[in-house]
Amino acid sequence: MKQERIKSKLNYKNIIILIIGGIVASIVSYNLTNNALSNDNPQIVGIIFGLIFGLIGAICFYSIYNLDVLILSSDKLEINTIFGDQKKIIYLNEILSFNEVEKESKYNKWKDLTIFTSNSKFKISSSNFENYDSLKNKLTSGKRRNLELELEWVRKSNRKFGIGFLIVGILFSVFFYNLYRNENKELNTEDITTIKGKIINDVEIEKGTKGKRSIEIRIEEHPEFIFTLSGNSYYASNSKNYVSKAKKGDLISLDIETEIYLKKLTEEKELELWDKIINYDIIPVYGLKDNNYKYLTLEKYNNKRKEDASWTWWFLTLICVSLIGGGIWFLWRSKTPVANNV
Repeated sequence: MKQERIKSKLNYKNIIILIIGGIVASIVSYNLTNNALSNDNPQIVGIIFGLIFGLIGAICFYSIYNLDVLILSSDKLEINTIFGDQKKIIYLNEILSFNEVEKESKYNKWKDLTIFTSNSKFKISSSNFENYDSLKNKLTSGKRRNLELELEWVRKSNRKFGIGFLIVGILFSVFFYNLYRNENKELNTEDITTIKGKIINDVEIEKGTKGKRSIEIRIEEHPEFIFTLSGNSYYASNSKNYVSKAKKGDLISLDIETEIYLKKLTEEKELELWDKIINYDIIPVYGLKDNNYKYLTLEKYNNKRKEDASWTWWFLTLICVSLIGGGIWFLWRSKTPVANNV
């Protein structure tokens, strides 16, 4: 009699997503790293993000190689890579029990089946295999469903979510507190130095992510630096009026921080490591005027920063409280009797 043999059918949508993700992440990694290293002072933020995207790309390609291809015969389950390399063999008579857990994300629902032997376990997911039900029926035929482990999985998941939410909430609280403190710090006239220069670029409003706007100005006297109006500086300025009038060759006065002036422009003070590796070529502007009009003043900038800092404080507080509260709720759920968690 011919033995019944079932071979898993991979969900090729996942493979396509991994291929596209790997290629895109690799391209982004190359561009970020290349741009970060092109400066005389390599920019650590670009390098870090370049490495992160490079790692994502490597994980995508490795995940393709490491995808499980299952061959299920009458007495055993063979687990191979997508290229045919054998990873593991599980004999069906060694399977003692199984559990199945339904999971859900914002866009999808799937089931994870875990089979247990005396010294190991193996998981398959309906999101990976089109013939998941056939594989499940064969693997679990005559086996005991381990409900206790399924309930324990819920508890462990709640515990992990709780710890994760608490850690993220605490880290966000520290980060946001320092951000708010800096945003609420008022700049005084003694903190500012005015420089003059001739514009050498086409001045226009740059559109960033999530609707953010900024203006970049380059001047003949310091062509290696980009003088920017962004965030509060942009919204406190008469930006549209300025852009409509500005052109190459115009003389412009820019207010920048005195410390930055002494470090980057005159080099009277030594650059710290942070100055070299974080946005070295970008200099924020806090005042802007030409011969006819003041488009941004320090007073307007400070007023805008105070206004935004108050709103930011309540918004960030709500986020942090929600994260920490969510963490506490998940930890409480993990401590309640297991039967109540399903």
